[in-house]
Parts: sequence; structure tokens; C-alpha cells
Amino acid sequence: MTDEFELTVSAREDVGKGASRRLRHAGKLPAIIYGGDAEPSAITIEHHTLYHAYERGNLTGLFSLNIDGKMENVVTRDVQHHPYKPFIQHIDFLRVNRKALIKVQVALNFVGEQEAPGVKLGGGTFSHVVNSIEIECPAGNIPEHIDVDVSELNIGELIHLKEIKMPEGATIPAMVNAANETELEAANVVIVSITPPRASDEDEDEGGEASETKAEPES
Repeated sequence: MTDEFELTVSAREDVGKGASRRLRHAGKLPAIIYGGDAEPSAITIEHHTLYHAYERGNLTGLFSLNIDGKMENVVTRDVQHHPYKPFIQHIDFLRVNRKALIKVQVALNFVGEQEAPGVKLGGGTFSHVVNSIEIECPAGNIPEHIDVDVSELNIGELIHLKEIKMPEGATIPAMVNAANETELEAANVVIVSITPPRASDEDEDEGGEASETKAEPES
């Protein structure tokens, strides 16, 4: 499960592009909270505080926001990044109940790549077809990542979505029932595979020379 972050934030009434620019110049981050039974509310966060969570890959987890003394449980729903600087420009939060099921995108963590026979003995290369998946789980139990054990893979072998071991209480919405054609296709989506090593330049040259020799007419 991801670490739960508690952030102290401030409510704000000054909204709009001009106000947001002033906040960013002051090292603060404009944000919005919506959902639940309450009206959307605008807040301000110290940028370095939230960016610390981002650097640790924890923006998908549960946040407890202390809004001028009032606590709100939220998850991120939209994060806008600066096009080339290491800054977050805006963030949307969704109010949630800790026990409520929500859908989130979670990264896959491939374990045992160096030990896989297809790489260690066969010289193959891992091909990561999918690096994250959408899961459904309780808001208070969002995993930081999902481990995928690839330590036994040989060249030509692969792992499908349906073979991933899910954390307790989590499911993959795309294949909950796997009862119709779409869900069956999702279940059989390839997550990772090992491709064989490419022929060396020397082998290719030898093959080319052999072909040229064979193509020469007999005298």
C-alpha cells in the first residue's frame, strides 16, 4: 500500500489564470477539490510539499488534506505538469471514502529480470508491452505498484494480464468477469515477453556472403 500523505493546505477565493500565475511565482500550487456531497473548493498547496510525493511516485495514493483545520480524504484525478520544467502547475483532487472502491492507474514493477533464464542464459531482451494497469480497490488501500515476477521466463515466453497476482481487495475492471469478447481480449493482453537476441553483424555478413556465393553461376 502507498504511504498516506497528510498535506496542510489553505482555502482560496482568488481564482483565475492571473491568480494561479501569482501563486506559482510564490512557490505555491493552485488546486481544486470536488466530488462527494460538497461543492468544489479551490485550495493552495506549497509546491515543494506535493512535489516530494510526486518524486516518490505517490501521487496515485490517498491524501489527507488539512484545510484550515478540516480534514478531507482525497485522491488525485488530474495533474498538469509544466511542459519542460520539473513543476506541477495544477492538480485536481477527488473526495473519497476510505472504504469506497475507486479506479486508479498503478505502475507494474517487474521483479527478477536479471535472473530470467531467457536473459541470463539466452541473451534475450525484455519487452515491456504494458507498464501500468487500471485497477479497482478501496481508496484507503491503493498499492504503490504491482509486482510481476519474470524471473522464470525463457526466450519466447510471456505473461498475460490474467496472470498478474493482484493485491488483496483489488481487481482489474477490464476483466472482472471475462465473460464477453472484450473482456476475454483484455485478459489475454500481453504484459511482458522476452525476445531472442538479434543476429550479430558478423553473422549477418557471413549470411550475406554465403548468399552471394550461392548465387554465382557455375563455370
